[in-house]
Amino acid sequence: MKLKQYVQSRLLFLLLILMLSFAVRALTTHFIHDHLADPGWFQSGTYALFDQQAQEILDHKSAVFWIDDPSRTETAIYPPGYPLWIALIYKLSSERSAASVQRVQWVLDSLSVSL
Repeated sequence: MKLKQYVQSRLLFLLLILMLSFAVRALTTHFIHDHLADPGWFQSGTYALFDQQAQEILDHKSAVFWIDDPSRTETAIYPPGYPLWIALIYKLSSERSAASVQRVQWVLDSLSVSL
């Protein structure tokens, strides 16, 4: 009987952690959504760069691992993984927006906290 109570309390505790992680990530997503278009927020320009690279990958205007134009030095700032990840999310969700990326990151972040 004590083992059953222990398991139940443990599962309840893990469920509480999972719910808390979803709540924290939801608040973070709300903050990002409100500030992503704000040029005063430092991450807005970074995401715009990643979004542009992901759009070009999907439209076959840019190679994933090769910089065709040497004057575009901004493409060498970050490794190609994140724009490729964003392009994959855009492709799978059929929605090319920051909201689709935030939804996927929201779920993955919340699950990673609880695992």
